[in-house]
Amino acid sequence: MPPLYEQKRIVAKLDFLMAICDELENAEKELDTLESQFAEYLPKSILQVATQGKLVAQDSDDEPATELLKRIKQEKDELIRDGKIKKEKPLPSISAAEIPYDLPDGWDWYRLGELCEINGGYAFKSSNYSSTGVRVVRISDFDERGFIDKNVVRHLYSTQIEPYLLAMNDILIAMTGGTVGKSLLVSELSETMVVNQRVATIKLSPASNPRYIFSVILAPFAQRVINESKNSTNDNISLSDVKKFLIPLPPLAEQQRIVEKVDELMMLYNELKETDSLPLSQKVPNIIPFPYKTVASVVSDKDMDIGIAARGNAKGGLVGQSALDADELLGDE
Repeated sequence: MPPLYEQKRIVAKLDFLMAICDELENAEKELDTLESQFAEYLPKSILQVATQGKLVAQDSDDEPATELLKRIKQEKDELIRDGKIKKEKPLPSISAAEIPYDLPDGWDWYRLGELCEINGGYAFKSSNYSSTGVRVVRISDFDERGFIDKNVVRHLYSTQIEPYLLAMNDILIAMTGGTVGKSLLVSELSETMVVNQRVATIKLSPASNPRYIFSVILAPFAQRVINESKNSTNDNISLSDVKKFLIPLPPLAEQQRIVEKVDELMMLYNELKETDSLPLSQKVPNIIPFPYKTVASVVSDKDMDIGIAARGNAKGGLVGQSALDADELLGDE
């Protein structure tokens, strides 16, 4: 039993240390949550800042997005005159309530249908599939990493399906089922492929960068719009919904800079993800194994496990004074 004044000091010190323990416990929980969500959130964050104009610097000498739209409209008008595409109804104007955030100078908001040609797939019947012919791309046959070579079906080639043939730099979007919004940028075509119904094909103008538009579609705000557009009964989005998607369009030169920066950051992210899954080698000289056993002469005749994993340039045991302080504070605990 210590003197009363020392009892009060002990109680005050215990209250102080327990409050710190509570803070550390809460911080550890927050860190665990962040680490568990790292793989999901970091790529989304990169795409989000990229489409907000915060990833690379703007250049006042870049041709603004308004000039890009003029060129895209001219290209569309030529295709309509040549009978290659049909003239479509004007898309509704963009209201202030729809705009999710402000854009830098030189950027502007447009609907996806203003920037490209968007088609639905061909209504193939399963009874018409063949063991030979062109490959039919269905909702289950792709994801953002590429085509899935499993359960491939084919259809005999005919001029009837020519309008639905895939081309390089086309973007595919699933329009139905549990994978609504699943997308793919066609970066390689190993064979002739044709698109099945309920898969939208986005054919972009040369006046826009397909990899940038694809990044916009994968960004959180676009995926949120896709989810909000879904029919609650059967998880569908319509071709009309796809055409109305909002696209934050920067100058063409900046689109290229954004794509390059996104590639760089995604490569670093993949390296981090791989490193996170590798076990720590016990042969690395500056890593203390966990749990670390203190030397008997410092604490007691028996070894005590210290609940601390140390990383850095530690080459020996705990510093002597630190071990004594820890022993004085914790004692036999």
